[in-house]
Amino acid sequence: MIKSNVKAVIRRLENFQSGFPAAVERTINPKAWQQALGRHARMAMEAVALPHEMRFLPGIESTLVGKSVAKGVVWQLSNPDPAGGTVPDLEEARSLVKGGHFRKGNRAQAAEMQRRSQQVERVRLAVREFVAAPESEGGKRRKAIDAGLTDEELADRLEWIMGIHPGQKAKHRTDKMESAGDSLQAAVERWMMEQYGGEGLTPDRAKVLFQAVALVWRQFYLDALPVRLRQELRKLWKDAGETLL
Repeated sequence: MIKSNVKAVIRRLENFQSGFPAAVERTINPKAWQQALGRHARMAMEAVALPHEMRFLPGIESTLVGKSVAKGVVWQLSNPDPAGGTVPDLEEARSLVKGGHFRKGNRAQAAEMQRRSQQVERVRLAVREFVAAPESEGGKRRKAIDAGLTDEELADRLEWIMGIHPGQKAKHRTDKMESAGDSLQAAVERWMMEQYGGEGLTPDRAKVLFQAVALVWRQFYLDALPVRLRQELRKLWKDAGETLL
């Protein structure tokens, strides 16, 4: 006796059809792509960046954001320092942290607060580069007191000395720390000028980086999107059949 399973197949197709939009949504969900696109963006920029531009790449990568729109997803990447990314002003950064200029304000103050925060973060990044650089290239000269410290630990200590550590308060500063911070600031500034010569990331060069990222992203999407969609649809088809059991 032959039994017809036409009704079961129809129900499975109906389940599949009803679940199709959600499967597509899961496939293109920005959260599912964020990490991979960030990684590909960094590789693309590193391939075309000039030596003095490498320090700007983490900041650019941190601006990556994806937004769902009617016809898919829009990904945005920007230069967080459109002024040109010249050597950061260590004196200003130290003054900002000591003065506590990061209190919440109204919308009109948001842009200035963001600029202040970015300035301090750029200085903190410069200190880490200073610590990681070989002494032969002007990097931090290791002293006996630095023995046993990792680069991260040493950079953290230097931030406290300079007064730019996020956990430090102005009342914790002493005259001795201020004097040591001044000396350290001078050393970091000398190193930065030797390394970068005051060069920054110009708008034209930023455009070159973004164009490289766009090309890599396009190829990545062409390769990965069909694979990810196929995986979602296979899972959906399997689940559509199991609901009949």
